[in-house]
Amino acid sequence: MSLTGREIYRCYDELGSIQVFEDHDRRFLTFDGDAEQSCVLLEQPWSPVYQYCQAMLMASAFFDQPPQRAMMAGLGGGSMIHSLLRIHPQLHLEVLELRAAVIETARQFFLLDRAPAHRIHNIDATHFKGHGEGYDLIISDLFLDNCMNPAQLAESYTGHCQRMLSKRGILVLNLWLEEKKSYPDAIASLSQQFAGQLLSAEVPEGNLVLYLFNDKAPPFSHRILQRNARALAKQLDAPMQRVAAAISRPAFN
Repeated sequence: MSLTGREIYRCYDELGSIQVFEDHDRRFLTFDGDAEQSCVLLEQPWSPVYQYCQAMLMASAFFDQPPQRAMMAGLGGGSMIHSLLRIHPQLHLEVLELRAAVIETARQFFLLDRAPAHRIHNIDATHFKGHGEGYDLIISDLFLDNCMNPAQLAESYTGHCQRMLSKRGILVLNLWLEEKKSYPDAIASLSQQFAGQLLSAEVPEGNLVLYLFNDKAPPFSHRILQRNARALAKQLDAPMQRVAAAISRPAFN
């Protein structure tokens, strides 16, 4: 997604630049000025702009009872924090982010004071050990400035995520379709790891979102998905039905 608007902030760390752009009611985060990494609507920060974010949030449609504990790997501008806590106000949410400068930028420019029910850890997500009871939801969105972090599909990482899930837990992985040729083997391995309990959604922005169920995936029904998507759409002020229609059983396994 190409950048629009005017630059309002820039800083640097050992991994490069972190910039914030603003265009009317939208505020964007970018690394090295290359492309949008995150976007928040200043008047409705809970409303997800990107379809891949909407697709990741569709994981909420698979719970019979609201999740109690969640973890998010990769902060960006924090837009997913706003959305998750809008859907689940009682959620205990932990966020992992490698770059301290990204955390400070998100706190300063992306309205995180309006979503206080979360805790951010400045840590490499692949080194996080977790604590307490299992997570009902883990969302992993690990990207470098121009590609997906390859650690996100490493068996050591996905296996560790699975061990941190509760029995009813769901792991959501955001993958980049430009690297699709490497996915069949990875998804076949994930399918074996999660006993075939997985669904996927491919969105036009170039992302493939995987939903991996620690227990059994719910019975697959487009009618139920659309019903749940309509409920989420009202909460988030976003067209969730569109990404719900893209959810299917992956054709890679």
